[in-house]
Amino acid sequence: FQYSVPVIFSEYLVNSYIPMESHLRGTLQMKITPEHKKGFTQYLMEDVPAFRTEPQMPNPDLFRSSVHFRGTAMRWQDIAYDIYHSDAFTGIIRDHPFLKKLARQVTAGSETERESIKAICEYVKDQVTWNGHYDFFSDPPKEILERRSGSSGDINLLMASMLSKAGLTPNLLLISTRENGPIYKDFPSSSQFNHVLVMVYTKQDTLLLDATDRSLPFDGLPLECANKTGLLLTRETLEWVTFPPSYKLETSALAEFQLSENGILAGSLKYSYGGYAAYNARIRQGNADQNAISDFPGNGATITRTEVLNRSVFDQPLQANYNLTITDHGVVAGDKIYFNPFLV
Repeated sequence: FQYSVPVIFSEYLVNSYIPMESHLRGTLQMKITPEHKKGFTQYLMEDVPAFRTEPQMPNPDLFRSSVHFRGTAMRWQDIAYDIYHSDAFTGIIRDHPFLKKLARQVTAGSETERESIKAICEYVKDQVTWNGHYDFFSDPPKEILERRSGSSGDINLLMASMLSKAGLTPNLLLISTRENGPIYKDFPSSSQFNHVLVMVYTKQDTLLLDATDRSLPFDGLPLECANKTGLLLTRETLEWVTFPPSYKLETSALAEFQLSENGILAGSLKYSYGGYAAYNARIRQGNADQNAISDFPGNGATITRTEVLNRSVFDQPLQANYNLTITDHGVVAGDKIYFNPFLV
């Protein structure tokens, strides 16, 4: 009903004889008239303002005024049963015995369950590149390993199968990514899900895994997965699970400078990035110069030495140390020096 330009009149007619439930999105008032015409229900909006996106907004369709339908006979239990018993879902874990030998090779030398989980997760990340497509079903593992790329479902179900072959018990958690939107529990539909995570219980803790992003620690979830709620499927039951983001956004900086008589600052600047801040810093760096990791004060900063630690050690904080001089933070005025103390 809502577009990038204003709409004077927008109408949608639905056959009333088909048993369906509707779900409204957006903040604007919609007029619903049952039996508007014989056998049809009318959904009407008039004088609809243009839809404007905002910075940091996820999928705009989540906020655009619209109506969605589903059959009234659908239940979460039925949806979960159909997905769980699919050969492209738990069939990937149950079958494909060739993965047992591979899992044994990958976990050789691992002394704890956590070490085995880490070894398998990192192996999958190294062998299969995510193609950018979200899914919760998978192609056969042998095909995935041969082409070395796949959807999120291909990658995470391959990991789940290898974990199972290694003697662990993986469970599968259906989620909706932030871009795909929140899950409406009172509106049962498999289309609300677009991704699957792997939940593994160990003697010490519970791990939630996603092997699509190589720049994260093995037990870290991409921020796109931080959407609070998922549907955990087991053979016997289904359960709604709430999970927090894996990490915090942690950044610290230590500045040590000397101010010269001519107003020039010279010294060192040390950054430490933890959690998702480390992930963001590594992404910013990419294939660029080392200096791209951090933001520097003003246009008068000249770097004389750079040291970056833990660049590829993803379970450790990323550290960036710089020696530099800054010429635009101090002004000499007679026998006084005025300087800007805001360096980071």
